[in-house]
Amino acid sequence: MAISLQFVTGPLKGKNLTFEKEKEIVIGRQDGCEITIKDPGISGEHCGIYLEDDIYVLEDFESTNGTFVNTTKVKPDVELKTGDTIFLGASRIVVTISFGSSKKPVKEQPKQQLVKSVPKVPVEESTNIHQSLDDMDDMDDDTNVRKVKKKSSFFSKITNPDFYLDTKDKYIELPIAKKLAFTILPLILVIMLFVFLSKSGDSDDGSGFFGPSDDSEKIYPLEKSLKKLYGNYKSPKGTKDFSHPTKARFSFNYEEGTKIELYYTVVSIEYLDEVIIKVNDVEVGKAPLTTNESNQATQKLAIPLEVLKEKENLIEFVNTRNLGSDKKNEKWGLMMTKLDIRILPKPDLQQAKENYQLAEKFFNQKKIYRGNLFKAITYYEKSIYFMELMQNKPDFFNDSQEKMKMIQQELWVIYKDAIYMAKREIDFGNFNKAEEHVFRILEEIPDDTDSRYIHATKFLNFLADKVKRK
Repeated sequence: MAISLQFVTGPLKGKNLTFEKEKEIVIGRQDGCEITIKDPGISGEHCGIYLEDDIYVLEDFESTNGTFVNTTKVKPDVELKTGDTIFLGASRIVVTISFGSSKKPVKEQPKQQLVKSVPKVPVEESTNIHQSLDDMDDMDDDTNVRKVKKKSSFFSKITNPDFYLDTKDKYIELPIAKKLAFTILPLILVIMLFVFLSKSGDSDDGSGFFGPSDDSEKIYPLEKSLKKLYGNYKSPKGTKDFSHPTKARFSFNYEEGTKIELYYTVVSIEYLDEVIIKVNDVEVGKAPLTTNESNQATQKLAIPLEVLKEKENLIEFVNTRNLGSDKKNEKWGLMMTKLDIRILPKPDLQQAKENYQLAEKFFNQKKIYRGNLFKAITYYEKSIYFMELMQNKPDFFNDSQEKMKMIQQELWVIYKDAIYMAKREIDFGNFNKAEEHVFRILEEIPDDTDSRYIHATKFLNFLADKVKRK
């Protein structure tokens, strides 16, 4: 007794495999199966054919896409007969069962069937199982009268493999000149389209079909007023720029005897060390935290004279989170709002010392009143102002600079802790205690232009609205 499997479609199309008295025929995608079919639509061990009491049975091994015999899904097994069609993946397999010299008759199908099935067409009578199925579709359900075929649609043409074979034959018959025209012209059009789309990626807002170009190394002249967004950020208001994922660089001129103060705004800075500021490759500061768009304020950066060079200088805002990353998807935004150049006063050691002493007084009394740290920064800054042009600066010049950095870091810690504690109290419904933590920020940083002060004010408005609703 033997079973023959003729592959009409799929990777094994055209093959006819015969198995005599084989107890188990496993069909699947992986090597080691009796029939291996490299088809992603077929499981590693998809199904098997067994010979039991002179009957061939097909069993589905709980495959992902299932196994079908004629129009019925196999659950879990079904008896195979001559003329049956097995469907798995992209393969259609016609079954023929022979009984050798015993000439055992094939068991007939029942005459009365509840569900119409695809007619069993022996291999020797039809070599195209697709045609048999198409003929079945063209018959009216009640009258068995062949339907009039409708004109084929464009979709049916382009999905028919014969359409491409006919096109290939027509192309081969063309003269050489027309062949070149049909080959070169589409290629020229594709190149022109590619160039056009790539150019569109260089638009001012950083958008384009192929994405923005990376202009992180480009240097822009820093004028007195430069209100344009740079970075890797899209604002809900519609402003966007993705062309500077790593850094934004600017050049500016310095004249001796002047003090340069830079005013800028940053957006979506979530880490204290995320964006560092460099002047002539020397770090001079860090961008403050601005975790959302509502938390924005103009920041002031006084550029130290010792890092400046005559004439042209370079200032860089470097996103340390994006360096070395291929994706460069850390969001951040920068807007330069003002470049203030002031003429420095004549060196005055007495004025510098008086301001320094006041700064030290407020610094040492920081625990007496919460606003004393911020006052200390103000007087340290004034003290430095009167010492900038000194050839030999006193020791308290460097001490003033170090104290300013230390106080700023301490204020950021106070700000972060207060916001964290306020949010915790909100989670427990303690809005009054949350207000106390936020009020601490206003007391520590009594400057309504500071981003932390602005954020705390908006937080208080949010809490007031929560209490009102409650």
